[in-house]
Amino acid sequence: MEEKNIAKRQRYSGEGKTPKLACSNGRGNIRHRGAVCLAGALTEEDVQSFFAAFHVNTDKRSQDAFLLKQMVISKPQKARKREKAVKYYVSKA
Repeated sequence: MEEKNIAKRQRYSGEGKTPKLACSNGRGNIRHRGAVCLAGALTEEDVQSFFAAFHVNTDKRSQDAFLLKQMVISKPQKARKREKAVKYYVSKA
């Protein structure tokens, strides 16, 4: 049982991992389907800071709670098939 817990801690720790910014909207501040993507405005320091704050806790529940604090979930302004609109926030370092 202890081996299972050790494996979980290693899986959710940031040790040996490097943060990467992956945005399917391309680089830069562009409009995509009416939304503005500001991923290109984030610096390497911003990404590192978010990564470190996320990996302070090595259990999944704490990390999920951290992510929920970084997003706003609402109904879409227009009637669409999807029922939720999600906005993600990463604070500038």
